[in-house]
Amino acid sequence: MVCDHPKTPPTHHNFTPENGIDTAPYAMLRFSYMAKRKKVPINQTPPYPTNDEAKAYARQHKQTVDGGVYCRTAHRHFEHNQTVDVKTTWGCNGIFFVFAYPPAGFLITHPEDVLKLQTFEGWILEYQAAGNLFNLLVKASRDGVDYFWQEHRRHTH
Repeated sequence: MVCDHPKTPPTHHNFTPENGIDTAPYAMLRFSYMAKRKKVPINQTPPYPTNDEAKAYARQHKQTVDGGVYCRTAHRHFEHNQTVDVKTTWGCNGIFFVFAYPPAGFLITHPEDVLKLQTFEGWILEYQAAGNLFNLLVKASRDGVDYFWQEHRRHTH
């Protein structure tokens, strides 16, 4: 399911001390969207997408924004399941980035548990026009988070 909120929040909000309510459409939509999200249960890894699902998200992103005026800066949000969202972006020369993360966060019992969490999963995919295929270049859980971010910086605009 695609989250239909605007790409950028409005530049001003209608918050006043009298009404105590921020009536900006972006904020109201984001609040209602977050209210239905669930936190990841204690000591569990979120149900992140598989490699094939990540490729499908990248393919849908490419089909949606291909040929658009702002195709290089476009991003898409998807709701993968009740605890995980997916964001796709486009890098240089046919490179796509897919990020999966739990928007509502994690339930933890001890602060030191935070260090053990896999807080996101990321894929760097290369689009091959011949055959309309996506090749997996880097996966954060497989290749390491530091290497993932190093390659992300290398392939961004």
